[in-house]
Amino acid sequence: MMLLSLVFCSLAWLAWAEIKLDKPYVVSDETRAKIEAKYSTRNRDAEDIRMELMKKLHGADSGYVELRERAKATYEQTLPCLRSAWMMDGRDPADFAKWKLPDDAEQHFEELKNVTAVFRQAPVHDYAGYAGPWLENIFIKEFLDKPLSYFNGFIPIFIQWIDSQILRGHHFDNIHKALNRHLRGGVIYLAVSQGDVGLGKIGTAHPNILVLSAGGFGHVPLPLVKGELPHIPPPASYSDFGADIVFVGNTEQASRPKMLNQIEAEAKRDAHGKKMSTKFTTGVPKWKEIMATAMFNLAPRGYGRSTFRFAEIIQMGRVPVFLWDDVPWIPYAGTSISIETFGLQRGLSTQVERVLPVGAKENYHNAAHAIVKAAEADVSLEKLVQRLKVIKQNKNNEYNALEQGVKDVRHFYTYEGIMEQIDHFITDPFDVKDRGTQKGVAGNYLRCTKHPRTERCCDAVTAKTYADSVHPYGDSFHAAASIAPA
Repeated sequence: MMLLSLVFCSLAWLAWAEIKLDKPYVVSDETRAKIEAKYSTRNRDAEDIRMELMKKLHGADSGYVELRERAKATYEQTLPCLRSAWMMDGRDPADFAKWKLPDDAEQHFEELKNVTAVFRQAPVHDYAGYAGPWLENIFIKEFLDKPLSYFNGFIPIFIQWIDSQILRGHHFDNIHKALNRHLRGGVIYLAVSQGDVGLGKIGTAHPNILVLSAGGFGHVPLPLVKGELPHIPPPASYSDFGADIVFVGNTEQASRPKMLNQIEAEAKRDAHGKKMSTKFTTGVPKWKEIMATAMFNLAPRGYGRSTFRFAEIIQMGRVPVFLWDDVPWIPYAGTSISIETFGLQRGLSTQVERVLPVGAKENYHNAAHAIVKAAEADVSLEKLVQRLKVIKQNKNNEYNALEQGVKDVRHFYTYEGIMEQIDHFITDPFDVKDRGTQKGVAGNYLRCTKHPRTERCCDAVTAKTYADSVHPYGDSFHAAASIAPA
């Protein structure tokens, strides 16, 4: 009643003024919109009223208004993924209805770029004979100079996360402090991370940063790439293959010993005359030649939940077998370019929320944005080797199809292909147009996954101990499952 009285009084005063002044008093559209937005009890969405006012203030054809309308769609497509993360546990669902691109987003975007400029000056690190550029460097180069309108409602954060982590570890404290001062709640930010610890504590303290992660700690898996290897034609005949199952790399890293021991034991087991040869060795000068003559190349996860070897196998044109332990950090899961179309994957854990099969009816990209709990399945490594034995026996059929599948997806495991996917993602987050499930149709194949609770692996204690042993930057750097979101 009080609201109606206020509206009546306001309009009555305007009518009195028109009579008293003996001339018509015209209520401007802007004034009327403000009155309605503040007092009206009509069944109108407050955001619609605000947008109507913005149109009056900025012009009907203004890019300002258009961006906000596109941002609304982006928020609707992205929020289910952010809300599925453990950092959001306990949040009032009503709060998310208030999330929106701020009215001063353009100024805020420029402010963030200025504040983070110092964190884009780290030298590019080198690793395993490769001196960059890396995924984050290329993302910054390709997208830094684009206007905010390009990002459809996302506000990107351009920082050399991995270079800072490796070369300037304590700078993460400075990055965290700077972002604490300038990031806002209820606004969706976008970050691209390569490192195995992602954004560390920064990401868990600011759960409104959507993290596209190649290393295995974020919301959306990306391929982990180290340069680009040339495609190598396969052997002329199957008799020219060397060992059946090969891994060349650090055999003692993380959970690799357990994985490799299980696979080797099952490969050597003579079941109905089916045995497979194995070759597991540390880095050697002719590692590419060894991999090129392998029927199946293993890509066991490394320090992080991913591994460079996975993309290298695909770039070379060989059939990959990705091995994970606690979380299957696999890019493009559930789409027409999922690993199931060109290789195999298995883990040490049997999980309910696991990699989805191709063509799954329910997946994050559908209209309902469902995080699907697939039926629990036997994903043991022993079963994996048994499957490899079957494929070897039927190599003229299924193996040829896998080789062709590798050739078809190679582009998506190069820097160029990944940047294209990020670009598609910005245009249509999580592919609500459903193009990524159609083979041969260009679209966004990036998918949301449940944000891991720990960096790298396992439980919080093991992950924290392991993280400190590799990058001892202190508590302010590392994430932990016990951290409460800010």
